[in-house]
Amino acid sequence: MLDNYLRSAGGATSAEKKRIIALDAALELAKAALGASSANTNSTRVADSLNGVANNIEALADAIQEAAKVK
Repeated sequence: MLDNYLRSAGGATSAEKKRIIALDAALELAKAALGASSANTNSTRVADSLNGVANNIEALADAIQEAAKVK
């Protein structure tokens, strides 16, 4: 999804590539969670779910990067 994001801006460092991979993973998890959360298409429910994702996507990407570190 975000593979070409930094490439179009002239390249990416290793840290930036790792961050994009973590964000990609976080977005995939968010998509799965939103799709499975409910068949209810009430606009308030959808907005709440999307706001929840928007407010937590950075923390999820941080957690994915932390978990991926070799110990």
